[in-house]
Amino acid sequence: MRPSAALSISVLALSAALAGCGNDTADPAATDAPAPAETSAAAEPTTVQTPSTETASATPSTGGAETSGERNERAVTAIATAEAELNGTAVAIDHDQRTDTWEVEVRVGDQTSEVQLDAAGTAVTGVTDEENLDDDDAAELDAAQISLTEALEIAFGEADGELDDADITDEDDRIVYQVSLDQADNSEIEVLLQVTDGQVLEVRNDD
Repeated sequence: MRPSAALSISVLALSAALAGCGNDTADPAATDAPAPAETSAAAEPTTVQTPSTETASATPSTGGAETSGERNERAVTAIATAEAELNGTAVAIDHDQRTDTWEVEVRVGDQTSEVQLDAAGTAVTGVTDEENLDDDDAAELDAAQISLTEALEIAFGEADGELDDADITDEDDRIVYQVSLDQADNSEIEVLLQVTDGQVLEVRNDD
């Protein structure tokens, strides 16, 4: 065979081989599937605390110290009760601080009796025996032209305090109502009034 023919055959064989290789298809490149997007966990609902509007109700206390007006009102009541008990005229009153009770001296004619009453001044708890008035005492009581209750009300308007006692007495040759009022600091104020018209003559500290 001639060398040129042999060369042609070799070229043909090589071409066929290359053609066979060209029919082979390469495997597509493997691609990773995208990972699913990570979802964030659902946020837990936030609880908002609403400030409580409930407030403790303030209940007014009914206790506590008695006001001067309360004791003084009870004194006036005690006088009225004592006068009705004996059908007479009250000429003196005393408050017993130990027992918070009242003693009212009542005049009936030329005699006086002492009426004991409870704290409210509404109930009589006892009556002492009658005593005869001497001339001087009778003259002092006869000079009064206003009642004991009227004298107390004038004194209460003149000075603060809780009634301790009150009576008709001779003060420096003057017949007067003497009203003693207890103070919060344990002192005492005395109010002197004319027995004829209730004019305030003097207000003084009685230490």
